Amino acid sequence: MTKEPSWWTEARVDELKARWHRGETASAIARTMHAASRNAIISKAHRLELEIRATAHNNGAKAATDARRHSGRVRLIYCDGRYNKGEQSKMVAEAPTDFKNPKSIMALRDGDCRWPGAGCGAAMLYCAAPVKPGYSYCARHCRLAYVKPGSTPRGPR
Repeated sequence: MTKEPSWWTEARVDELKARWHRGETASAIARTMHAASRNAIISKAHRLELEIRATAHNNGAKAATDARRHSGRVRLIYCDGRYNKGEQSKMVAEAPTDFKNPKSIMALRDGDCRWPGAGCGAAMLYCAAPVKPGYSYCARHCRLAYVKPGSTPRGPR
């Protein structure tokens, strides 16, 4: 069984780069190069790590806003009762283990708080305190989960 050669020859990659840098849209490039789809062009540009361009409908405003909004932020990953700051390996201790009646996901019932606690994956435990009417969390965890944009989240009470 022989492997079929890639549609992306070196000449096509060079043409894509040139058209991309000239500011042609992915749709226009796809039509001109007879590519399978616009997404094929976008995917290849992404794999080649070509710069992200402003689209016609947002003129770069959204990209600039997103960059400002996310600058300085650190992605938090929750597992085993701790938050892992995405770019750092340092784990920050959290106090979700003070649940009075923790339950596994399979033991949760309607009206139980679904705030995650200790454990990871199927072994993760949840708060299971009575929920605040209309929410998935108890009053304590609602204060943490539902924060107005721009305000500082309140700690556990």
